[in-house]
Amino acid sequence: MSHQSIQSVRVVPIQPFIGAQIEGLDLTQPVEAGTAELLRSALAEYGVLVIRGQEISRTQHVEFAKAFSRRTTDIFTYQRAQSDPVPEHPEILTVLSDGKRNTAVDIWHTDESFRPIPPAASILRACILPSFGGDTVFSNAAKAYERLSDDIKEEIRGLKALHGPAYGFYLRGASRSLAAPENMKKYLESNPPHEQPVVRRHPVTGVPVLYVNQKYTGPIVGLDQEESRDLLKILCDQIAKPDYQMRVKWELGTIVVWDNCLVQHYAVNDYSEPRRLERVTIAGECAPVGLV
Repeated sequence: MSHQSIQSVRVVPIQPFIGAQIEGLDLTQPVEAGTAELLRSALAEYGVLVIRGQEISRTQHVEFAKAFSRRTTDIFTYQRAQSDPVPEHPEILTVLSDGKRNTAVDIWHTDESFRPIPPAASILRACILPSFGGDTVFSNAAKAYERLSDDIKEEIRGLKALHGPAYGFYLRGASRSLAAPENMKKYLESNPPHEQPVVRRHPVTGVPVLYVNQKYTGPIVGLDQEESRDLLKILCDQIAKPDYQMRVKWELGTIVVWDNCLVQHYAVNDYSEPRRLERVTIAGECAPVGLV
């Protein structure tokens, strides 16, 4: 069996502050150690890697995901019950819509930031796509932090915020049935809030990254409700600015890898035909570390 040579792989930037296209990579072949290291370095630098034209199997998808883990065991994170499981591949999570009730998470977020050790990266593969629409937008949260005013940087230094799945209900004004006290109590018991730094250090590069999001972040610890809400709005609006964003138009055979510590993403909910993506998630190696 031949291996993918590092000499054939090219990293081509997509936007000034985020994203790179990977060319010359054939994922039907095993990824050699040198190529894997190149990909990991590119991911830490660019945040999002887009790889086109990859007609691969689910087994090859899982094998490719291993290139982004520095460990040899327990590399896949937080598998969950789902309505459309993948036979023989419990590590694959389906992102499925029938075109009528879309599952697109059309809100800025980083995956599962409420975990004590959040996921490190995700590898998403397009399987079924609408004729148009259904793009995914990514934002560089390190660049978002960098472009905050010095006063706000000083204000948020050392702060922590609560993260939990339930907070999205409050922020988005969910229906009364979802947000009913008895439902919220059960949800909080199974997914208790967890404190995370408002600004975290990237585990590879060390750069400061804005680590609050619209989907999972709740109150900032130590601030009253109004102060917390006002500050979170400023920070979340910063993530939503287009200055440090890129937009991925999906094609069959497209694979997108993103650094869950560095970027946030937004799934555009503008399509009315079936759409199926399949995702493998890489476990994080350490809890987020704040600025000191």
